Amino acid sequence: MTLKEELEDVERIRKPHARGKRFEIFLAHLLAEDGLTVNENPRTATPHQTDLSATRDHLYFLVEAKWHHRPAHLAHISAVRERLRTTTADVFACVFSMSGFSNQAIQEVGRDRSREIILFDEQEIRGIAAGDLVFSELLKLKREAFRTYAGAWFEVWIPEDRSKTHLRSKPDVIRVKGNSQPWMLGQTGNNDVLFSNEYLDVFDRVNTSVISLDLRLHIETVDDLQRILHQAKRYLGLEFDGSYAIHQRNAGWFGFGVANFLQAIKSQSSRYADLGWDSYHHSEEIGYVDRTQGGALVCISTRQDTRGEGYLHSSRMELILPGLPVNISGIQKFCEFVRQPDASFEIIRKSPVKVLGFERGIKLEPVAMIVSTSGDLEFASGLVVKNPFLNQPIPKLSKEVRDDLFYQLANQELLFCALRQWHTPNDLMDYYELQFAEACWIEHIPAFYIACDWKLTSKSEEIIAKWRDEPRD
Repeated sequence: MTLKEELEDVERIRKPHARGKRFEIFLAHLLAEDGLTVNENPRTATPHQTDLSATRDHLYFLVEAKWHHRPAHLAHISAVRERLRTTTADVFACVFSMSGFSNQAIQEVGRDRSREIILFDEQEIRGIAAGDLVFSELLKLKREAFRTYAGAWFEVWIPEDRSKTHLRSKPDVIRVKGNSQPWMLGQTGNNDVLFSNEYLDVFDRVNTSVISLDLRLHIETVDDLQRILHQAKRYLGLEFDGSYAIHQRNAGWFGFGVANFLQAIKSQSSRYADLGWDSYHHSEEIGYVDRTQGGALVCISTRQDTRGEGYLHSSRMELILPGLPVNISGIQKFCEFVRQPDASFEIIRKSPVKVLGFERGIKLEPVAMIVSTSGDLEFASGLVVKNPFLNQPIPKLSKEVRDDLFYQLANQELLFCALRQWHTPNDLMDYYELQFAEACWIEHIPAFYIACDWKLTSKSEEIIAKWRDEPRD
């Protein structure tokens, strides 16, 4: 569950006491996701009761959670100040209020600056939960404002309208006979691959070299992985629209989007029930590939135990950039979050992406449709097809691309292809053909982007004409 979803769940609780307790748990998760250690039963301000405390390095503060029908008032701030009087001088307080603060409460914060009391209002809390604001950065700004201007400062947060700036307004789905499903199972010939729904070659404007950053991830649970992904979104601009694969011997589950990715990992038992095998390898291989808003390619790999524990291990992440950014502060902060502040870049002398062009006329047999949403409209943006090369040589492998990458396609039962021309999701064209494939090794996993297209036939012309005649809002 994301922070945004958790906050929405808290909001649905009607009983004030129960909602307040759940709000405290939410704040503990919010702070932990920012890399802080949270104590849910602190005795720092004994004999006074405190909701939470949080610490990181030399930072230590009390946390007060408020979710009332009316704004937090002067008495609430006075009570927090009284708690601080019983602590050491380096301790300060953060007050989170979903009902805001009265003018008297805000003025009280600045009246006595001997102890810092930092205020967070509803919009800031929602902004952090949405991933648009970062708690640690916001805290730094608020403390600077407190010391400089002797008062509280609030960030103005406007929810990001992602659909205006991004072609896909939410992750792709797989649709089989009109029914959407989070992943699709296929036979893989024991070759663990990833299929990307976006171009892999983000480096074509660079003629000399690209930059790689390889990081070890210290994670054991799906919750740990979720925190890593959200920090990657905050600091690296991870899109959350990528594709994933989970491999167990000759079986592979493929799908799209971070939410489905995390759900697939959690659903190991139900996935294995579909296989009905007597035994399994002790670990399954997991990979996720995505893009960042700055044009980098990201791959996260991990392994999940299959012996009942379900813990994650051997986790790594590779970030491949088309060049060295002028501003690397986000990368530095992410490295600090994953406890690798001394990580270093590696120069790759040429683009790792290889391209294979197919001869025209290789007709495809679709078994499912990949559907993208852009704004309020749905489009068929790709296809799941039967592999035309299954257990056969891949045609036209030139010396330039002759390596293990493209040969691994021959053992895949299914290919996940991107359509170069999107069309309506309600109809299948009568003729699709392969065009080209991109491939690269990223974080020891072979990733493929396979492009296909449809031919203009009498049926496709009818579908296009029908779509043009449909009324638009």
